[in-house]
Amino acid sequence: MNLSGAGCGSLTSSEAVVVVVDDPVVDVQPLDASYCQNGAGVTDLFIEVSGGTGTFSFEWQSSSSASGPWADILGETSISYSPPVDVVGTMYYQCVVTQSGANCSVVSDPAEIITTEAPEFTTEPFDQEVCLDGALLPFEVSYTNGTGTPQYQWYAS
Repeated sequence: MNLSGAGCGSLTSSEAVVVVVDDPVVDVQPLDASYCQNGAGVTDLFIEVSGGTGTFSFEWQSSSSASGPWADILGETSISYSPPVDVVGTMYYQCVVTQSGANCSVVSDPAEIITTEAPEFTTEPFDQEVCLDGALLPFEVSYTNGTGTPQYQWYAS
């Protein structure tokens, strides 16, 4: 640096080194899933990250749209998150990963979690009285709502 004033000379600062580090990478993304309202067996959303430098920190976020806007989920700062399934609808969840040091960050892909109404029967078997060697009407069931492929198991007692 040079100053134009009388008697001022030039001044040289010390050197500074700039180190460019890779951003962290999300190696395992959270998975989309469908559940019945208030159903059991909800699988945690989970990510795996690598790369960058420093200590990882996590913040799960939610949105009603895959493109946002996103809101932090209070207290959800671990590598996994168990999404609630108490309200019917579709929600999206992503995890923001930051690292200490250079403050590098990466955001996971959003996971789509669909919660459907719990299944309920619309047709159920009914009691029958039949004569010896008589024919029964077939037992039938039908349902509405739910998710997945139904499996049936009939019982006799």
